[in-house]
Amino acid sequence: MYAMTQSVPRADPCPFHQVLATTPHGQLFQRHIAALYGLAVEEEEEDGPVPKASTVKTFSDCEYHTYQLPATSSGQHGIATVVYCFDRDARTSELSLGAIHLTGSSMPMRQFALPGNIELSMTGRQVVAALGEPERKGGPTSSASGVWMAWDRTGIQVELSAIDWEHPDATIREIILYRPAV
Repeated sequence: MYAMTQSVPRADPCPFHQVLATTPHGQLFQRHIAALYGLAVEEEEEDGPVPKASTVKTFSDCEYHTYQLPATSSGQHGIATVVYCFDRDARTSELSLGAIHLTGSSMPMRQFALPGNIELSMTGRQVVAALGEPERKGGPTSSASGVWMAWDRTGIQVELSAIDWEHPDATIREIILYRPAV
């Protein structure tokens, strides 16, 4: 059973990385979604009213499950969007979480530790100060995308709201989490 709680402790180094390679209906992923919405999970209970994705887009090779997270504390404003990309196995059609996309306001996300304690409200300069020099960088790939930096050993890519590298104080547009390289 799930119950409302005021906050989720940040004991886990990155709760998002823990659910990579899970299935959308698996217990670990369902517990993750419950925690994302501030629902306390009791260990002895396996099922509970877990919020459903606001949208699910299905393609031949993957599924995208989108969740909207409003700020829950009084005085906080904003909505964060969390999109889970489940890759589809070509042989079995089974789904496995391959990447997580975070966008929007950082307020609803502050209770969850991200690598290097980065937040959606940070600038490119602040991200590099927190994570060190990126292992890869590139972009923009189109007029709709910004420049990006990736830390494969950490399993994180950050896209900035800048169209070139001349703006180190550009804010984060999107954070993508994926399995760290070993």
